[in-house]
Amino acid sequence: MTALHLPRRALVGAVLATSLVGAGVTAFAADGTGSGCPAWTDPKGDATTGGEPTGLASDANLDIVAATAATTATDVVVTVTTDALNAGASDAGDEFGLDLTVAGADLFIAADREVDDSSSAHVGNYGDPTVSEPAKAVFDVKSKTVTITAPLASLKAAAGADVSGKPATALSAYTSNIVPFADMGLFLYDNAATKAALTLGTDCAGGTGAAPAPAESASPSASPSPSSSPSGPPAAGIAQAGLPAPGCNTFPDVKGDATVSPTVGGPGVAETDLDLTGLVLQSTPDALRAYLRVVELKSRPQSFPGHAFYANFTVNKKAVQLIGTAYDPEQLGQAQDGPAAATAGTPAQRSPKTRMTVDATYVPSSLKATFDVKTSIVTLSIPRAELAKAVGGFEDGSVLTKVYGRDSATTPAGGLFVDSTAKDNSTGVTDKDAWTVGDNLCFAPPVPPLSSVGVTKAQFGDSAAVAAKLVDAAGAPVAGKQVTFALGAAKATGTTGADGVAKAALLVKEKAGSRTLTLTSDDTTSTSAFTVLVEKTALKATGSKGAVTATLSDDDRKPVAGQVVTFTSGGKKVTAKTDGKGVAKAAGFAPGSAVTATYAGVSGQYAGSKASAKA
Repeated sequence: MTALHLPRRALVGAVLATSLVGAGVTAFAADGTGSGCPAWTDPKGDATTGGEPTGLASDANLDIVAATAATTATDVVVTVTTDALNAGASDAGDEFGLDLTVAGADLFIAADREVDDSSSAHVGNYGDPTVSEPAKAVFDVKSKTVTITAPLASLKAAAGADVSGKPATALSAYTSNIVPFADMGLFLYDNAATKAALTLGTDCAGGTGAAPAPAESASPSASPSPSSSPSGPPAAGIAQAGLPAPGCNTFPDVKGDATVSPTVGGPGVAETDLDLTGLVLQSTPDALRAYLRVVELKSRPQSFPGHAFYANFTVNKKAVQLIGTAYDPEQLGQAQDGPAAATAGTPAQRSPKTRMTVDATYVPSSLKATFDVKTSIVTLSIPRAELAKAVGGFEDGSVLTKVYGRDSATTPAGGLFVDSTAKDNSTGVTDKDAWTVGDNLCFAPPVPPLSSVGVTKAQFGDSAAVAAKLVDAAGAPVAGKQVTFALGAAKATGTTGADGVAKAALLVKEKAGSRTLTLTSDDTTSTSAFTVLVEKTALKATGSKGAVTATLSDDDRKPVAGQVVTFTSGGKKVTAKTDGKGVAKAAGFAPGSAVTATYAGVSGQYAGSKASAKA
């Protein structure tokens, strides 16, 4: 078979009845329905299976403790959180995914991980094992989370019908363990089901596209990480290009703790667009970026004429402050934020939008501030070269200490402190509030220009549904380019479509084992791990009048030609080769005698099989 997913429901159904300790599923709403993105939990320690050849009774890597499902106008995002997630698969391969029913089709969104920690993802259809549509997977060992992003276009192709606006039901997260050389190739370890429905193509998270945090599990999790560790998984939802993943913060802050006290002529008040929920730091080869999240960023400052946002840290014993400001021109024009402006250089040096200070002294820079009301994120970006010059060096591995984000409301009379990511909104941060340059855990790794998005394994002699995605330097898909797929001596070509994906059917001629799939497009070449499996065979025998006919086929019901079949009855042995239809014949047996037909198989190519008949 070209895929191992089709038999999963059929083969492991009996295993489910005995292997899953308890249903124990908590739906995202009390009745299992409701609005928003589904998020549910599953009991820890209920992952187990029986009859596996390796003898594993349970595997924490495959023990689901929580799952989420989210959708935007273009994608479906699934997260599966397990009790443990080590690098590399448990046996020959691990699978993580979500079953769902949409447009009358039973589909799955799956991520496969190999023993060498390589991975792939795709969308399939239980009714057609040849279906394999592209998806993406991120395995995060630190957060023990597998995140799979499946384009709606892939679900549409897999279902054979439009899925946008259609409800996806029967949501069930699952994990499986693959043992390809066993009679049963896929062993279900755990599944977590919910009665919830998800309307595909509708932003269930209110326009953010983020998957919700899973409901609190009955099994307590470890203590929260210190503030220097991200507060959420790096790809918990769909992040817009260049922005951190939703829910992930380098330095989180409590919602609802923003106040202005005292205000001018009144008591302290809180503003949603000055209520910080986190600070995220990112380093790229060219820049340092600080992302300040707020509850709701307005299109113009509220309550006060201006707002200012700060990223503060110490590096090389120098205190750095990056400042981005926003004002309402109708009220305050191009004013500065009060007292801070008085020490920020001469009036000619002061910018109405941004500035950088080092040890409280203004330093000219090309710092940029971006205010994104759609994501409620304020971004401060400073070129690394300028920062390195100002502080005497800024390299990957450098440690920033006393890190915190801050904002303030500004009036003609001065600035009023509102919120901070520092503990208790104080500025008394310590060296423990640190971040290492290059530790970009809230961001997906750079997208390779050419990557494999098709199947990662196939049996010898089968046609593998290979696929590759080609993108430019900005991560945008490149259409109309030819991609060549090579597996040993076998080659196939495909042309990228509007989504940058090229597909081809590649005949697998290599013997079973770990192989390398090579992708080439113009001057771009990449490789991907590929596993070749032994082709399973079936032998059928019929007999009459002292003769026996044996038909040899693979598990795709295709004839296997040119193979030797041995017929034995008592002390008589006859051999014959299969013809183009997979048929081998032998005669000269006693009529009615029992004859055994045996195909020994070929190492690395075909598995053996037997059949018997009466001559």
